[in-house]
Amino acid sequence: MEIIEKTKQEFYQELKTAHPEILIGIDDEIVKLSDTDYEARLQEWAQVEFDKQQAQIAEQVRIEEEKTKRESALAKLATLGLEIDDLKALGLGGN
Repeated sequence: MEIIEKTKQEFYQELKTAHPEILIGIDDEIVKLSDTDYEARLQEWAQVEFDKQQAQIAEQVRIEEEKTKRESALAKLATLGLEIDDLKALGLGGN
């Protein structure tokens, strides 16, 4: 899965387009957020989306690094004429 990386500002613009105004309920009344509160809320949401994206990217990098390490280890075993089953037989292959 490839993540298309966006800036916080891009998230902000997407949210602003999707939510041209924000309405909240106060004492059984629907009220539009003030411009200042609206901007602050969109900035908060954009930060949350940006942080989630960064976490996904970090996880993707971690997975790729693990895959690379495994492939490297398998290549080293192959140069020695060994396979994972050989390590397991010796009690060294955990998974």
